[in-house]
Amino acid sequence: MRMIRRGLTNTIFWAVLSFVTFLYSPCCAATVTLSWDANTESDLAGYKVYYKSGTSTLPFNGTDALEGVSPIDVNSWTTATISGLDPSKAYYFTVTAYDTSGAESTNSNIVYVPIAVTSGLAPIDTGIKGDIDGDGFVGLADVLLALKFATGKLKPSDDQFARADVAPVTDGLSVPNGSVDVADVIVILEIVTGKIIL
Repeated sequence: MRMIRRGLTNTIFWAVLSFVTFLYSPCCAATVTLSWDANTESDLAGYKVYYKSGTSTLPFNGTDALEGVSPIDVNSWTTATISGLDPSKAYYFTVTAYDTSGAESTNSNIVYVPIAVTSGLAPIDTGIKGDIDGDGFVGLADVLLALKFATGKLKPSDDQFARADVAPVTDGLSVPNGSVDVADVIVILEIVTGKIIL
């Protein structure tokens, strides 16, 4: 574990964020994508992403992300997309590595993502079926939002509901049925994977 701690401190967040996206829409949540250099320890099992809003004081016990509460286990991936964050809050992120015995390293450098700067303009309706977050394309964040709506964990706005209610699909056309359920989640996932084009 000593090697994981030293290696993580030296490599995680070396370039810290190779790509940060902080998408804002008044009706929707923000998404942050983090990446870091891989740890080369032979007993490395994975990484955990910790996050928190408001302050960089430990512990990082965030609860806003669609991916779950902090920490989020990203297995051996060296990137993580954290979505569902409140764009009116600043967030702090840190990563740890853990080995095959479950021992966890110390925290990496802390990364600060400021409050989203907005133009004050209303979000533009893209007219794209399944684009729940209104960012102009259908992605995994939209699938996660649809899943939260379908399971009752999150209540959609009227605009989000209209973009999420895409099922069933008949003869290649969306025929909304007035509810957001698992069928809508599946259709949006199929849009993401290119299996369905609406």
